[in-house]
Amino acid sequence: RIVECGWGRLIAGHTFAEPQAIADALCDERPGQRDIAYYVDKPHVVISCAPQRLFLNPADAYRLWFDQYVPDAPGRRGFTLRRLQSRADIAAINAIYRARQMVRVDPSSVWEARSGRQLLCVLAEDATGDVLGVAMGVDHAAAFDDDSAEAGSSLWALAAMPDAPHAGIGEALTRYLAEQFQARGRLFMDLSVVHDNEGAIGLYEKLGFQ
Repeated sequence: RIVECGWGRLIAGHTFAEPQAIADALCDERPGQRDIAYYVDKPHVVISCAPQRLFLNPADAYRLWFDQYVPDAPGRRGFTLRRLQSRADIAAINAIYRARQMVRVDPSSVWEARSGRQLLCVLAEDATGDVLGVAMGVDHAAAFDDDSAEAGSSLWALAAMPDAPHAGIGEALTRYLAEQFQARGRLFMDLSVVHDNEGAIGLYEKLGFQ
């Protein structure tokens, strides 16, 4: 199974029968996009199928079990959270990703996915209407046909404007997605974070990710 995320494709390794098939899917990456294979049982074998074209991302995987999740107490934040609503929102998302030197999303892909259940895009918005942060979540039951009784979710492409005037945007976006997926009956939320990103790792561990 493959999910179109706008910035690239999320390739669910556990849904492929052979490492070669995962490698072939990764080698179909489009220019300007970044495809990621996740839940790969033997990544070294996949890389060996195309060693000049594939690499192992230096990231660690973290998981938040929802039965251990502790919601935050309500408080004043200076911004609100909402789902993607307009094409202008997509332009704002790309402005954030550009500022963070991340791969920008394909507007048509994100717009098409907005009404489905596979991809959930949430924004943090200032009282002035400026979009300050974004995060994308993937519902594994809808995206990968995982057994809904055992399925989880994952968090991707979390980012906030470097000059955002409010603190706590990343935490609020992460909590929003966790609570949305928990309400859908999912069991956990996974994420991938570069091994030396101490700030992000500290946030995730604070929220209960393991």
